[in-house]
Amino acid sequence: MSRKEKFFDFMGMYKVFIIGVFIAFAFMAAMIAFNFSAQASWQASLAKQEATIADLANQLSNASDLNEGVRRQAVRMVTGTDTLRVAKDRVVAEDLIRQVTSWSTYDEYEAARQLLTLDYGMKEDGQFLSRYMPFVLNTELNGINYNHIDTKGLNSLYEGMTQYLINVDGNDYTYSTLVEWSARNSVGSMGTAVSLFEYTITVDGVLYNLSAFTLAR
Repeated sequence: MSRKEKFFDFMGMYKVFIIGVFIAFAFMAAMIAFNFSAQASWQASLAKQEATIADLANQLSNASDLNEGVRRQAVRMVTGTDTLRVAKDRVVAEDLIRQVTSWSTYDEYEAARQLLTLDYGMKEDGQFLSRYMPFVLNTELNGINYNHIDTKGLNSLYEGMTQYLINVDGNDYTYSTLVEWSARNSVGSMGTAVSLFEYTITVDGVLYNLSAFTLAR
């Protein structure tokens, strides 16, 4: 083969190579464009699905709130009881009961009694302060308290309560509540007890007529 023929043969192969490279680049560009288009379409579809899910969740939440409102209204119509009010009253009662059944020193015990007389208007000769949580004799000497609470290392701890609505008188709700509490002393002895608390709470969250009895120890 002459030089001229070899040259033309080489140029033919070169043209084929160039065309192949061009086709490959064109194919890659098409694939990239397709991928971008597919990704954009997938993201749009995902966003639409998320919006649909969010809308359904919102509808479900609204329906749940509506159903709870209907349920409370039905209970109130049949029994005269507002279940939401009962839950709020429990918070009021538990806050007080926790304070009067949780103490570890004479000072804390007396602070709980003063809370009842000053904030709740209870009398020293009333049932609760005269029998359930009575006055403890204390002698102070050189700044030290001497009483059977501190001397014996007595302490009490609130454990829990179960509240029962027993009467509705207009906007005043009366409850009987089983209260669990535990007691310990300085030598490590421990016991548990259950007390029955009874009280009435007004619509404004004011608790009164508090009484209590220890049922089991």
